[in-house]
Amino acid sequence: MKFFSAAAALLAAVPFTNAYWKGFNIAANNPDGSCKTQAQWASAFQKLSSLPGHFTSVRLYASSDCNTLALAVPAALSTGTQLLVGVWAEDAAHFKAEKDALESAIKRYGQNWIIAISVGSEDLYRKDTNPGALAQKIYDVRGMVRAMGVKKDVGHVDTWTAWVDGANTEVIKASDFIGLESPSFGVIDRNGKAIYDIQNC
Repeated sequence: MKFFSAAAALLAAVPFTNAYWKGFNIAANNPDGSCKTQAQWASAFQKLSSLPGHFTSVRLYASSDCNTLALAVPAALSTGTQLLVGVWAEDAAHFKAEKDALESAIKRYGQNWIIAISVGSEDLYRKDTNPGALAQKIYDVRGMVRAMGVKKDVGHVDTWTAWVDGANTEVIKASDFIGLESPSFGVIDRNGKAIYDIQNC
């Protein structure tokens, strides 16, 4: 199992990972609430690649919202950017739209732009769903992409408190990778054992 860390806006490696990417989370909306255009996605990717460190990896929160994949994937291909794809897991209709958007993007653009696929984000931390239901959605998405010949990892991103909670074992077992969302608010490591707990979850 691989381990991704999304520290606030940054995907970074932790010492015990066997593969990592560094990059940024990018939302599909502009500051005024409007949806990014393909040109705006390309501009954002170009700006990241020009930063010290030459960032060429981006995490997307969703696939269908604002036509994210339809617009971001061609922009990624034109700029040499790879994507950690987000598939929103809540609400059956939304989940179907997300899967449809991912399927459409793979059919049109292949799979070389994909780093991995995250089904949901912080769902366990927010208690938006139960572990069994989320695990089934991970299996569902993996089954869909495997049937299309896509071998990329499929997993879930959540806070460290979710990963050290034994009640969420089903999600860990269902995942090819687990991503660590490390926001600068809300989740406090009061006993100083977070890294130990994560390494042993």
